[in-house]
Amino acid sequence: MDKQSAIATVNEHLGHKLLDGRNTSFANLNASKAVWWLNVTPRKFKDDLHLLLVKERQEGLIWLRIEANTFTEPARVFRKRLDKDMIDLEISSESSQYLTDVKSGGTGYNFTKHIEHEWELIEGNAAIGDVVNGGQQISGGTPLFNGTQVPVKELHIYMHEDWNLYGFLHKFPSVSMEQALAEIERQARETTQRITQRDRKIANGALVFQRSDVPVKRMFDYLADVKSLKDFHWDYPSVFREDTYDAIVTSGRILEMDAYREVPNGVVSSDRRYVSGAPRFVGTRLPIRILFDYLADACTLKDFSYNFSGAGREQLMAILRLAREVLEREACAPAAR
Repeated sequence: MDKQSAIATVNEHLGHKLLDGRNTSFANLNASKAVWWLNVTPRKFKDDLHLLLVKERQEGLIWLRIEANTFTEPARVFRKRLDKDMIDLEISSESSQYLTDVKSGGTGYNFTKHIEHEWELIEGNAAIGDVVNGGQQISGGTPLFNGTQVPVKELHIYMHEDWNLYGFLHKFPSVSMEQALAEIERQARETTQRITQRDRKIANGALVFQRSDVPVKRMFDYLADVKSLKDFHWDYPSVFREDTYDAIVTSGRILEMDAYREVPNGVVSSDRRYVSGAPRFVGTRLPIRILFDYLADACTLKDFSYNFSGAGREQLMAILRLAREVLEREACAPAAR
């Protein structure tokens, strides 16, 4: 399959012309190494950028869509060629590093969340079925919750502004609780596996931040010692600020997901009779989202306790321990695809 036919496959699927040679980069799977190699000019990241990756033996096509300005400085995330003003991508097809940029000099960015559509093909061009979006369907290039007309991105927008899932389900009654939880879990797992890694050669196999090799446990130790993320970054400047932010927010999302699924842990629960069902500290009306907002904003447990007296020290210590444990759990889970 060549670039022109791949673009035609996507545009035919959409029913209108969206992709063209200017906004699309294309690659066949390398014959000697399980990667797709692409060179992309940095200016292309200023607009919507489409990556088309053809699978082994021309048996499938992956369409990745990177929205405009997702990477304002792509050279800080990906390797930039010294001989040309080009971003050098080497995207893996191996199951253990699926859709991860493995180019030396990059940050190991995972493109899974940018999948718009994926096809299995017969004779290189006839689509026989969709193989991604677990429980989702595609309309006009936008993933929808299966059996609904609700874009998946609506869930992420809503949860960013208000972590109460019941509010989203009330607004979009056609989406089921399990569909929403499955999508939250998918994104949480993808984020965890993007920012962390475990290797017996590094830190004795402890879970570490992928771009610095500093154990994740160390960050939680700082928080338990009534220090902030600013203190942690002062002592460990190699850890990216966005990685610690994502780790805190994602662990809170996972704990909320467990609460909605009524997974008992003695610290967090969800009951529609209290605070509209928002996951809260057991025995209080205090939503746990407030704690994770504080910590992600580089506040300390002391700052939190000064403003919110509902949760005791034992509960705070317990929830930090649980937050680390759920990140460990998602890091070890099968890769999200």
